[in-house]
Amino acid sequence: MEKQKHRAITLDDRRKIHNWYINGDRIEDIAQRVSVNTVTMYREIKRGATVGADGEIELDANKRQAYDPKVAQANYMKNLSKRGRKRKEVVTYAT
Repeated sequence: MEKQKHRAITLDDRRKIHNWYINGDRIEDIAQRVSVNTVTMYREIKRGATVGADGEIELDANKRQAYDPKVAQANYMKNLSKRGRKRKEVVTYAT
């Protein structure tokens, strides 16, 4: 197997992942279809986990952690702002 290049998972990919996931496909198979590492796919499922009103993680019909592509996309966008170098605050003094 050749080394895979880094690529971000798009909202369209997330919708496909959701469909395959609710159909009961294995995480390894889904990862291969989307061309990402299996570990990346497990992180993606965790990113899109839905939580019930009681604070517990919801399960789908297959008794696996429920996945919502909209939740995953929202978490991805929120975490984008945390990437990269943090800028130092510049203080200017009046002369």
